[in-house]
Amino acid sequence: MDERDIDAANALAREKLGARADKLAAALVPQSAAPADDRPQIEGAKDTVPIELTREGRLLSEFADELGKIAASAEIFDQNGNVVVVDKRRGLIELMTPDVFRSWIETVAVPYKLKTNPRKGPEEPEFLKIRKSVPRDLAAGTLVSDFFKKHLRRLLKVNRVPLPIKRADGRIELLSQGYDEESGIYTLAPEGVKISDYTLEESKAVLDDLLKEFPFADVEETGQSRSKSVQIAAMLSLFTAGLLPANAYRLSTMWTANSQRSGKSLLAKIAITPVCGLAEVKSLPSSPEETRKILDAAALSAAPYLLFDDLFGYIQNQDLNAFMTADVWSGRLLNSQRTFQTERVSLVFLTGNQLKLSPDLANRVLICELAVEFADFQAREIKNVIDSQTLNSPAMRSRVLSALWGLVRHWDATGRKAGGKRLAGFEHYCDVVGGIVIAAGYGDPCAKPTLDAGGDEQSRDMETLIRLLYDHREPAKLSNDGREYVYTFAEIARFCWQNELFSWFLQGKEYETRDGETRVELSPSSTSTLGKLLKSNVGKKYRLSDDVVIQFSRRGSRNKVYPIMINPN
Repeated sequence: MDERDIDAANALAREKLGARADKLAAALVPQSAAPADDRPQIEGAKDTVPIELTREGRLLSEFADELGKIAASAEIFDQNGNVVVVDKRRGLIELMTPDVFRSWIETVAVPYKLKTNPRKGPEEPEFLKIRKSVPRDLAAGTLVSDFFKKHLRRLLKVNRVPLPIKRADGRIELLSQGYDEESGIYTLAPEGVKISDYTLEESKAVLDDLLKEFPFADVEETGQSRSKSVQIAAMLSLFTAGLLPANAYRLSTMWTANSQRSGKSLLAKIAITPVCGLAEVKSLPSSPEETRKILDAAALSAAPYLLFDDLFGYIQNQDLNAFMTADVWSGRLLNSQRTFQTERVSLVFLTGNQLKLSPDLANRVLICELAVEFADFQAREIKNVIDSQTLNSPAMRSRVLSALWGLVRHWDATGRKAGGKRLAGFEHYCDVVGGIVIAAGYGDPCAKPTLDAGGDEQSRDMETLIRLLYDHREPAKLSNDGREYVYTFAEIARFCWQNELFSWFLQGKEYETRDGETRVELSPSSTSTLGKLLKSNVGKKYRLSDDVVIQFSRRGSRNKVYPIMINPN
């Protein structure tokens, strides 16, 4: 009788006897078929552990638990309930699938099934152990079984080079290659990349030489530039993630410039490549669904960064806002009904010319501004040409990583002094990264920027509008209490139009009435957008000077008016 005949007989028995068939079969299985501690070696599998597949009398939970014990020290991990492995080529976390898992199991164990020995004699065993790959349904069941996952080690992220970590006892050290139990981080060590102990002077010499030809804006007489300090902070943002408390928010970086070919993308790559290798560039999709797919994939793979390059215009994206400051990111697995939750570790970088950010986004980024003097960018003479391949060479990565490690070591040796300005929600980042940059003598990257264009233009334009309303207040508009001036929506629209405020969405036309009065007629979409913007600022206070504070408000249902209160209580 072959295996197919046995299966047919079992099926017939179940049809006739129902659940009793399995109970009877389990009772008839000889004890030698399921030895508790017998792990005989199977021919051709001397260095791996045999594991019996499920059968009548051997449950999935038993198989999963036994395999979990075998795999406990192997390079397979638990990432927030998902079974994952490390993609060492890309330096990412990869979700284990049932099909891949079937062959992976055979790297740590030899699956087998028991068959009755048809040639059993006095010296022959009653059962033969036949090697057999794990069936797909058994592989799938094991991957979602808590009996298997409870044995696996936790994996938070993958470092593509050795990076500094702050230990529980306060020590700062570079992680070694492989898995680190305390942090849950797996560290790769690319061939030829070596981090040396540079002094502060050696570190600054490397970084200053690398950045010397970039046209950083806001250069002071002392030679310092806030934008250059932001660039140093951006390079440290990926390098020093292990020095921050778990789930501490890190500020993203945006590079903006007054013209093309200023070096924005190259500066972003300089921040990324030493730590992560060749930078992967993405465009920011206009579709929310496509944006969500990119963010979900980054979260699942624990990608260290996302670089959205060459953006244009006004950037407002709720999913991106949420992603930048999410502790845990949840979504749906691609081509599946299963959902996932995982810790977000990715840092977002943005580049573009004269970018305008929504206030929510602007509060999550440090802005590095470049100012190109030549109208023809080809007129710039670049002596130290840097490209992606040069940045990715082991020699260059070694120098830059050693320089960043030198800044960290100097900060550590001088008392780990906190940074300057502390931005709300990013205090730990400002203390650590800001502190390292300031200690190295580059200034405070978290200081408030003064941009010629771009950045949080919406907030700047709103403050300008408040100043205009205050400067052009008329006695006729004074309300009864003597401190409030009231404006109509049409008057506010005219102020915005004539002073080019909110220009990225205001559309319409200006005309004169028969009485010679200048009026502005906005398009329906512009009217709606401006109305929503004004509504979002109701109740906010603006300090125009030490003596003047203005509170913006709104009254009415259909014919709304917008009072400004001077020095409210």
